[in-house]
Amino acid sequence: MLVMTYSQARQNFSSFLDRAKEDGEAMVTRSDGTEFRVIPVQKQKQSVSPFAKIKPVSIKESVSMQEIIGMMHESWDERSDKIIAAASGESSEKYFGILK
Repeated sequence: MLVMTYSQARQNFSSFLDRAKEDGEAMVTRSDGTEFRVIPVQKQKQSVSPFAKIKPVSIKESVSMQEIIGMMHESWDERSDKIIAAASGESSEKYFGILK
């Protein structure tokens, strides 16, 4: 286990932290004799995003002007519902109910 004085650790902070990571811990001693243990934090496993489960959606190669104009007249909520339903295979109500 690495032991350094406060001044040594401050002057070589990057290598001090690298060594603490390698060894699992390192100690710092202040001039008054107080000792501190530096321990790397273990990362928590990140939860899986609900969007990771969405199936790929096939994309239409061409969109007619009529379809574009129709989409422009839809509200954001109507478009969002269609996108979510197409991407997940589920209705938006059911999908967002999962997130609550």
